[in-house]
Amino acid sequence: MVRGIAAFVLSVVSCGLSFGQEQESEEQPKKVTVEVKQEITITERQRNKLADMVAVVEAMANLKQHQPDYGKDHDILKAKTLSLTEKKIGVMLTWEQLVEASKEPPGIGDKIAGYFTWLNIIKITAALILVVALCWLFRLYFAGLIISLPAQVWELLIYLGCASLIYFSRFGDLAQYDYGFGILIAFPGCVGLYGAAWFSYWLHGSEQKPSDLAIESVDSTFSNSNFEYGFPHDLVWTVLAVVWGAVAIWCGSSVIGFISVLAMMMALGFNAGLLPGVMYFGYDEDDAIYRGTLAALVCLVIYVVCTIANVTDPSYAVVFAPGLSVLGTFVYFLGLLILANKHYAKGSNYFLFQFVTIISGVAAMYIGVLPGI
Repeated sequence: MVRGIAAFVLSVVSCGLSFGQEQESEEQPKKVTVEVKQEITITERQRNKLADMVAVVEAMANLKQHQPDYGKDHDILKAKTLSLTEKKIGVMLTWEQLVEASKEPPGIGDKIAGYFTWLNIIKITAALILVVALCWLFRLYFAGLIISLPAQVWELLIYLGCASLIYFSRFGDLAQYDYGFGILIAFPGCVGLYGAAWFSYWLHGSEQKPSDLAIESVDSTFSNSNFEYGFPHDLVWTVLAVVWGAVAIWCGSSVIGFISVLAMMMALGFNAGLLPGVMYFGYDEDDAIYRGTLAALVCLVIYVVCTIANVTDPSYAVVFAPGLSVLGTFVYFLGLLILANKHYAKGSNYFLFQFVTIISGVAAMYIGVLPGI
């Protein structure tokens, strides 16, 4: 009787493993990784059926312990289960691997709970204690030295630090520069140059001198119009566009090439930034709208023409392609959005920019579907 039940259960499970083609097509397969040299792709329904088959074989194993006469039936059922699984899934598994594949994958809650072990708690506590101890030692032995150094020395150290980060970032695989350790070093060095420029202005160009500033007056200092609006934004962004562009070519980095194009847009009048809870972008002056929109159009045309013509010479120019494409499109259509607004454009300019906007949109939809654009 037990043999009949086992054969019946195995036949039912084997029929269920095929699932019906119409049901299988409606379910997205999931990847279950076991200790084999490849991944097994099964659906949730298949995993459940595998779990049922494993449960039947394990129940037969329990029966075998009490009645050894059924040991042969257990071995046959186990072998047929493995054979059937190989036929349906296409991978030969051991019994341990089949049991592993039939287990339900851990959910998000299980993964999160896995981090809260005694070992991890001890590691985090030790790391926090180490950070506090290092901060205390730093304040005890190095704070006085930092304060004693003149601001001009710190200015030089900041620029040397940024240049060093950029230089040492090339000591690696340049073919994987944007996807490896190189960009993680070079990007802070490049962005740090903008902060260094602010520090230089605060030190040399601002009416507020370092000796006049106290910790409690930092907020009021940065809100001072003489300090904030006297900063030579256009000059700084122009210099950064050149420097970042040279670094992008030197390192072959599309990421740095992207921010160099952004710096060029900022130098021509485009403005973007972050405030607490707010991201803003646009133009500060009316003349900058025309200048920035025209510059973005030129960048976009250069990208489209070079892409369609498959221009690859010089080879280093490809690092600027993402910036020309993304920023050229964004800044150009943002400028048209402003210029075509009825509250901004007056008289004949309104109809002119409406026409230009429509033509640009139609051209974008047509050219944008071309290969590579």
